Amino acid sequence: MKNSILLIITAIVLILSACKAAKTPETSMDKKEEIVLEESKPHTKLIEMAKGACHGMCPIYSLAIYNDGVAEFNGKRFCEKLGPFKAQISDFELDLLKQKVSNLGIEKHPDKIESMIPDFPSTKITCYKADNTSKSVWWRDGAPAELSDIAVTLDKFRTDLQWDLDTEAPLPKGAIENELLIQLKDGVEAKEFAKLFSDYDLLPAKQLMPDQPYWLYKFDTEKISGYELLNLIYKSKKTHNAEFNKAVEQRN
Repeated sequence: MKNSILLIITAIVLILSACKAAKTPETSMDKKEEIVLEESKPHTKLIEMAKGACHGMCPIYSLAIYNDGVAEFNGKRFCEKLGPFKAQISDFELDLLKQKVSNLGIEKHPDKIESMIPDFPSTKITCYKADNTSKSVWWRDGAPAELSDIAVTLDKFRTDLQWDLDTEAPLPKGAIENELLIQLKDGVEAKEFAKLFSDYDLLPAKQLMPDQPYWLYKFDTEKISGYELLNLIYKSKKTHNAEFNKAVEQRN
């Protein structure tokens, strides 16, 4: 009898052990997959803002934040940085931003908020859904507090993040990489200015307007990329502005 009971107990223990062994890999795999899914943050746009011109020197740029925390900035005029830059926002900042986007309820806002003040800079906010559909709101003034607040948050990223120049980004449409249009400050000689960047073979090619300090310059792209030199020249105390020269499209 004792032997029979012992055999039964042994059989039960073996069955339970076998069930546990069979379930363990599946359970571990499930947990592993859950962790991977939790850590996965797709590189899709979360929100984007475009700032337009005003009657002064308002920064003109676009800024996009992705669901994985990647930030992209493209400075166009009157910004400390011109061209495409990239940065990474922290998980904490990303979570706060996602909460603001969720609370914004952009669908309830009109596509355009009418303004009676034409010299204010325009702002366009675009929010993206998981299915890649989007909704935009454009305004100059009179935006509700939740829209203004998220615009301020995004603009703060522009000034506070550690941005790196994206030298692999494509040039603007029609841009000629080795040609820059530069507005020098009064009293600055075109040839003397070029000497400051002689390492890149910068040379004045043509004065664009008589008696005005607007010059076309050329340089060697083998020595520096167009975006890199553009930012160096734009930061110079001897210039008002700099931009790529663009090919003029021929009309039939």
